[in-house]
Amino acid sequence: MIRKFARIIAPQQMLIRIFADHERWPLWMPGIERATTVQRTDELVIVDLEQHQMGRRFNQRVQCQVVGSTVRQQQITGLFKRWQAIWSFGPAPGGAGTIVSCELDVDLGMIALLAPARLVQDGIDRIFDETVGGAQREVHLQQTAFQEGIEAEGETLLEVYESQGSIEVWVAGRRIEFA
Repeated sequence: MIRKFARIIAPQQMLIRIFADHERWPLWMPGIERATTVQRTDELVIVDLEQHQMGRRFNQRVQCQVVGSTVRQQQITGLFKRWQAIWSFGPAPGGAGTIVSCELDVDLGMIALLAPARLVQDGIDRIFDETVGGAQREVHLQQTAFQEGIEAEGETLLEVYESQGSIEVWVAGRRIEFA
């Protein structure tokens, strides 16, 4: 199990929506070239992914599910013997943004025989960093587009989220702190 953490300055619920919106993954998530919905229910979505990661092109069918403040992704079919990612989103210390964590459980199967462990770890680190960077850009794009729409209509932007028993208030893309 590999665990990675990062802070993103954005509301928790916004990040959950971004990570759960598989149709936009090709726009910001590294290596995802196409995401096609295969099945959708109230509880989960099954997605076919076309990817280009670590110099290889491959397809993967993934089950995606939002559970509370997590986005769970699990390979159904694909390149790996086992692959599961659990993205969790929680309030950052001091209220500055959201802590994003990823627990990656992967068994490379036969690929492990061909790739040194350090190379695999470096690849996972790079993909995580690029995913966080892509998510930050997606947050910025969504906030900018929303702000431009609001400014065009002359309205005030206000977002309110319930987050682990407290309320987060964002005005014009900035979190408001209450003493």
